[in-house]
Amino acid sequence: MHEKLIRAAVDAGFTQTSVRDYFDTVRRGEAATSKVIVHRHDIDTDLRTTRKLFEIEKKYGIRASYYFRLSTLDFGLMREIEEYGSEAIYHYEELASFAKRNKIKDPALVRNRLPEIREAFPARPELTPPACASSAWARKSSSIRMRTSRASC
Repeated sequence: MHEKLIRAAVDAGFTQTSVRDYFDTVRRGEAATSKVIVHRHDIDTDLRTTRKLFEIEKKYGIRASYYFRLSTLDFGLMREIEEYGSEAIYHYEELASFAKRNKIKDPALVRNRLPEIREAFPARPELTPPACASSAWARKSSSIRMRTSRASC
């Protein structure tokens, strides 16, 4: 099904891109074409399907964004995704957990309590891939993107 969608988009002249690449285009002030598909995948449970999606997108030269949960982190696959040029991101669940636990619905109130959230959820060394000691994890809004040196990891 995903491959059919990709082929139909190619045939219809759509540009297909990742979240990061789309925003980079916008930041540079380049006009995005009127026909754009941004590929963003939430990896909630099924790593086999994730691998299949990734292989299909590679076949068509598409870069996509993959958002992994704690329960689906697969550093080998994430490294492959990053090395290809797509993005592998840890979907930062701690903010949502804190907001739900404290019945906070206003993002501004969550931001005001960031020091408390950081204290409740200290840095997690297990999120740093052991084979990639030079990796840096950068917090970006509600996610953490694994940045790797493509040459060293």
